[in-house]
Amino acid sequence: MIKTIMTLFTLIIGQISIAQQQTIVKGRVETNDKRRLPNVEVVIIGAKVVYTNTGGEFQFELPASKYKIGQKISIRVDFPGWQVANPEVLEIFIPSDPEENPIIIRMEKAIDNKGTESLSFANIMVDSSCSYLKEISEPVEKNPLYPFNIYCSQYFQIDPIVTNADISFDVTIMNISDSPLLLTELGFKILKVTELNILPLGDWRAFEVKKDKAYYINIPNVYSELGENLDYKITARLLKYLRQKGVSSPIIDKLKNTKDWLLEYLPHEGYSESSILEYKSQKDRYRGLESYWFQYFIYITLGEKLVDKLDIGGVELLTLSCSINDLNRIVKKDLPDPIYLEKDAPFRFSLTLDDYAKQMPNLSIIQLYAKTNKGIALSNYIYVEFMNVRSEELEH
Repeated sequence: MIKTIMTLFTLIIGQISIAQQQTIVKGRVETNDKRRLPNVEVVIIGAKVVYTNTGGEFQFELPASKYKIGQKISIRVDFPGWQVANPEVLEIFIPSDPEENPIIIRMEKAIDNKGTESLSFANIMVDSSCSYLKEISEPVEKNPLYPFNIYCSQYFQIDPIVTNADISFDVTIMNISDSPLLLTELGFKILKVTELNILPLGDWRAFEVKKDKAYYINIPNVYSELGENLDYKITARLLKYLRQKGVSSPIIDKLKNTKDWLLEYLPHEGYSESSILEYKSQKDRYRGLESYWFQYFIYITLGEKLVDKLDIGGVELLTLSCSINDLNRIVKKDLPDPIYLEKDAPFRFSLTLDDYAKQMPNLSIIQLYAKTNKGIALSNYIYVEFMNVRSEELEH
């Protein structure tokens, strides 16, 4: 009997040991209308091939010695007659929790994509007129606040803290086809967006690009359109910190829901019910207030200034985050005078995205967009971030 128990114990320990030596990557393959696709070939470059099951799901069990959490991997998908509709997920960083962050690959019927083969985005940099936009040389994926699992080719940041800022890129495109092209549209594609709201440090200012020779893209109010999809939630790290500090479960449960702590905090500060309703109906107008309200709510709830006692990484602890929204939306404009591009000809221009910091969530992955008589061309993935600030004060 004892020998049998010891044998079982040894087997269990062995299985746990094997599991700890593996890095798990999970995901699913589906159509744009969320229909799951079975028997799709999925490959992590350098690893083995797997196929999706009847539910469209796949799983890799990778050696932990070679594949570590946070490591960049490249994925290839093969399904005859189909193409990947969201190719940004084919280069990602291995998530720490495969259950919480599965890789979702969307497929669509294969189409002719001659536009990308005809036109190339040869160079993208900050336009000289945009003094507050800078390119970040260090990949932002190393920042623990970076919410996406997608690798980008370039990273841009609006700095210092600004409000209602335009952003301008100095763009050079090139005709790489064997015949002339006619450029008819310019714009950008919004791939993924989310909102992070942290306690901003320092002064903030308002800037706007001086308009001269440039193409200007009017951006719809994506922030308002997303509505409740941009409701803030506190991070798991802060919840863990509060539990370690002995904060009671009822308070922690309340903190998990943005509406709960807002509705409790605002009356405490003398805000009327009508003011609260106004905030909820016009979130974009009072954008940036949540981080301040949240700090004071923490003070009130705990009866102490938690911020003063935070360890290194306190800013990350006091971050409010939203869910990631996949938009895959193109914002474009017709060129009043189409541009004729000879074979091998470059074309350099300034592309300004009007009121970017007012209309967009503050973290996004985009691609620049161009359309010619031969089709659509998209740039590599570009990351843009800015710090949220208070737009207006809410009247008591």
